[in-house]
Amino acid sequence: MGLYTELPQDVQEVDVIIAGGGTAGCIVAARLADADPDLSVLVIEEGTNNLGNPMISKPAFCYTHALPGGQTTRLYKGIKEPNIAGREIHVHSGAILRGGSAINMMMYTRGQRSDYDAWQTPGWSADDMLHYLKKFEIYHGLGQQAYHGDDGPIHVSDGDPTSVPVGQYIAVSSFTVYPYSRGHIHISGPLLDDEPEFASGFFSDTAGLDIKKHVWAYKAQREIIRRMACYRAPPSPEATRRIAYTAEDDAVLEKWLRENVNTTWHSLGTCRMGARAEMGVVDPGRGVYGVSGLKIADMSIALQNVAANTASTAMAIGEKAADLFIRELGLAKH
Repeated sequence: MGLYTELPQDVQEVDVIIAGGGTAGCIVAARLADADPDLSVLVIEEGTNNLGNPMISKPAFCYTHALPGGQTTRLYKGIKEPNIAGREIHVHSGAILRGGSAINMMMYTRGQRSDYDAWQTPGWSADDMLHYLKKFEIYHGLGQQAYHGDDGPIHVSDGDPTSVPVGQYIAVSSFTVYPYSRGHIHISGPLLDDEPEFASGFFSDTAGLDIKKHVWAYKAQREIIRRMACYRAPPSPEATRRIAYTAEDDAVLEKWLRENVNTTWHSLGTCRMGARAEMGVVDPGRGVYGVSGLKIADMSIALQNVAANTASTAMAIGEKAADLFIRELGLAKH
């Protein structure tokens, strides 16, 4: 079947419908088409095609996609939350063909082995996922080649730091990659246009561990920076002593954090894979419990966070899902 960017008039039915042309969805569609050129695959995507769009092909524009009124993202507006000073967190996700991987910073990182093993789901361990992480790679970096791919469509290489003009600037930041806090997103009404109820859940864990981690991170970063050669102060015995903080200091830091903490995107886990009795939405084969013929293959099925940018995991999920679909459909792979 040919490739179309709109549904031909003579097509009344298709073999496979993929709802969402995001990172994983595009991979599933491509692999199915490669496995059987006669298979009809319909990809439904709310956003535009990114082909030839310089705002997409030039990664320097990545942050512009989070500006108000952007046409490449979907905005999830959170409810006011007391743990973040009554603020409403705004989180964007990709709403364009290829999803978040079309508009991200092109920063490539993988989750740790323990991230995937912690899912504790047959077929989704670190050893299982490694095959699919390698499948889409052409790796040009350092490290053991046995753990990287060499014939996939995605080139992975280091940037060239010498291309950046020399400047006098340094910044540090901290991220909670294993948060204890949990948010939620729920249906708010019966209509398709009813906005979901979304809460980030930032700093909501009952033990207060997440905000304590950020307070600690601020103090640690300050100790590191003031010992660097770029720090504008003469060497002295005082510089080697750790800064003492009072309870009042900690309270000021916590207040600032609650008023300023924000998202670095990478949302996941809203349709987690797992046993139905444990509030799982999909089974290990990605089938949605109670709905025949409906499967999910994207970052929403992740059971826990991955300590990395999520694009690589999303691509691996797409690759694994495609393999499972090909077997289930009995397609002959080329």
